[in-house]
Amino acid sequence: MNVKNQKNLVARLFGVGKKRIYFNPLKLDEIKKAITRKDMEKLTDVKVNIGERRPIEIKQKNGVCRAKARHRDIQRAKGRQRGHGNRKGTLKARTDPKTTWITKIRALRKVLVEMRNKKEIDISDYGTLYLRAKGNFFRNKKHLQEYVSGMKK
Repeated sequence: MNVKNQKNLVARLFGVGKKRIYFNPLKLDEIKKAITRKDMEKLTDVKVNIGERRPIEIKQKNGVCRAKARHRDIQRAKGRQRGHGNRKGTLKARTDPKTTWITKIRALRKVLVEMRNKKEIDISDYGTLYLRAKGNFFRNKKHLQEYVSGMKK
């Protein structure tokens, strides 16, 4: 049975593609008899029993599956998939140098204050170490702690 015209009519009527229109093979006689737009509307709006299909149905649009993206996000949260092959920008483009400096200096100053409060270093040493930290002398917290332990010896 050729129902090409009916399919075109339904597609234009509902503003969808022809691929999205489903004709129930058991109800093709009914569909073939329907020629007008009103007939087609009636066939799509027909109320049927539970488990039964309408004579004409419009399939849902295919969406984009986010499963891979979700999995990739989970892996990246774990620190995976961040190697050379996945990098687009330079190091400075990926992390702002000012932000890295701020986090580093805050950590160093926090350690210095803790050491001063615990009396591990005296106030004059604190001042010199503070200025050295400000001048980017220390690479990280560990470097600062090793330097202090070396000063004591």
